[in-house]
Amino acid sequence: MLRRHGLSRPERCPKEPPNRYGCPCPGDLLHMDTARYARFERPGHAVTGDRSQRSRDWMAPETRVGYDFAHAIVDDYSRLAYVELHPDERAATVTAFVARALTWFEQQGARPRRLMTDG
Repeated sequence: MLRRHGLSRPERCPKEPPNRYGCPCPGDLLHMDTARYARFERPGHAVTGDRSQRSRDWMAPETRVGYDFAHAIVDDYSRLAYVELHPDERAATVTAFVARALTWFEQQGARPRRLMTDG
């Protein structure tokens, strides 16, 4: 009965259009981010297909070997990317990475003007 009278669901509010931006040339806006990837002492069953190992072996403290961090900068206009893998996210590491990345982008013909990050 509610559906017949148009009362079963309230009307949805119209969504606002997404906030889009575009840069007119390479280097105007660079996006920077990092991703953390676990390091493994040995490959698991997804790689080897061997499920005979104990399921909790990978949780043992002696098998934990840390993380690697992928540091990446992508040009908004061309989608050209520069990525390095490092063992940490410390300020000295990130600062040196950014300096190398900006130099690399200049060598590719993109004059970096702005750098955006989420952190």
